[in-house]
Amino acid sequence: MRVPRAEACVRRFPHITRLTLPPGTVATRAFLLECFIRGLAVTAVRQPDMDARTIKDSIDEVVGRLLSP
Repeated sequence: MRVPRAEACVRRFPHITRLTLPPGTVATRAFLLECFIRGLAVTAVRQPDMDARTIKDSIDEVVGRLLSP
């Protein structure tokens, strides 16, 4: 079975922080991360002049919440 990159990322995170997430939580958060990344790609095409700081702050916020216990 192929593991999507987002799920691999979420699975590796506990090894770095020593936090563990239940398998169902990993799958759900990986899906949410994929959706967020796809949304960023669409936004980049539709709003190429979007402020880089806004994008960075959004990424920090979303990824921080997705990878927290």
